[in-house]
Amino acid sequence: MSQNQTKKKGFTLIETVTTVGIIAVLAAVVVPTVAQQYNNADPTRFAQDMADLRTAIQTFNIDVKGKYPGDLEDLSFRITSTTDSSLQADTTGFGNTFVKVFSSSDNSAWNGPYIDFPFVDNGSKSTAYNANISDQLYPFSATDSLFGYETGATSPSQVAIKITGLDSTKFEALNKVIDGTETVGSASATSSMRAGKLRAKRGSGTYTVYYLATPIQ
Repeated sequence: MSQNQTKKKGFTLIETVTTVGIIAVLAAVVVPTVAQQYNNADPTRFAQDMADLRTAIQTFNIDVKGKYPGDLEDLSFRITSTTDSSLQADTTGFGNTFVKVFSSSDNSAWNGPYIDFPFVDNGSKSTAYNANISDQLYPFSATDSLFGYETGATSPSQVAIKITGLDSTKFEALNKVIDGTETVGSASATSSMRAGKLRAKRGSGTYTVYYLATPIQ
């Protein structure tokens, strides 16, 4: 009695090598394309993060009757004590005589949370290009002859958000999306860094960037 034996056929060496080669070619084409699309989305993500924070600060200001958050943490949580490290900052933070700042006595008017990505006191949050948004807010002199500064502003006119970790190329891409300019590498680079909503100060390799979120009323 004879039995039919079924032989299992596997991949040959040539078929395996061919398949691996096709996968490698596809990866070489697809991976850079996906990475480029992700990088191209960074300026849009950054602009959206800044727009969300601007709207949150403005809504907060209306709810708390003309006062501003002492830091971005105040957009997520009421102040639980009479002290707040950012509010108590005198020369380096937003707590100064030029601006009406939120305090624990204003908790009843707080109607948050105003953002869905809470900040930790004196901490930071990651945004596009792995840059960091500082928790603290700063008074910013938008018409000053310098790039603007976080201390010593004699006539601050804007509430500014501080961003660190950006180099010139990344700042240039973000500046183009937010202010419509792309001039960091040109002769007019300095003026582009002093104008519009996005400002920058040169550092060693990276820029300290300020986003002018809303005017001080």
